[in-house]
Amino acid sequence: MSFVLRSLRIAVRESQHGVIKHLGRPDPRSALMGCRRTSTSTGQRRQTPASIPIIALEIKTDGTIRERHLQKSDVAADLHLNYRDLRVVDPSFRSETAMFLARSSAIVVHLEHIRALVQANRILLFDPNHPRVQAFLPELRDRLKQEKHPLPYELRALEAILINVCGTLVGFKSSQTASKSVNSLPMDR
Repeated sequence: MSFVLRSLRIAVRESQHGVIKHLGRPDPRSALMGCRRTSTSTGQRRQTPASIPIIALEIKTDGTIRERHLQKSDVAADLHLNYRDLRVVDPSFRSETAMFLARSSAIVVHLEHIRALVQANRILLFDPNHPRVQAFLPELRDRLKQEKHPLPYELRALEAILINVCGTLVGFKSSQTASKSVNSLPMDR
């Protein structure tokens, strides 16, 4: 079996133009594999997709907000996430598919204009320059500041995200009406 694997490794090699060839035929995955190269024929270093920084707002439990430039590889390593999970929150991937991914260290959220990683002690809000994200920040901050709220920090953040997105979908000029209706619901403690 190892002979077959070794033969395949020898047969698969990169041509001078960056096209992967397998036994003389172009591999259809060559377009994807080409982006993994870290150097060009002129010797310049090209950035891999995992090394391109993503801009995010970090909102901590004490209310502090700061802009961060994060490497996908660092976020993936710190939160024990797969790169495909980070694709959900990366603004360079314009997917319209809404997603909630519950992972052991974070909840990955992409709903409409909100792309976030929600943790127990902080939120990373991606694409902070989007106008609807900027409009969402005061609502999120107000919801997170509520000390007497029965829900923990991460669930308050998810609640604020859902209220904002529902308000956007229904066409509220402000999601304060939706927020008031949610607050009027009885909560089991």
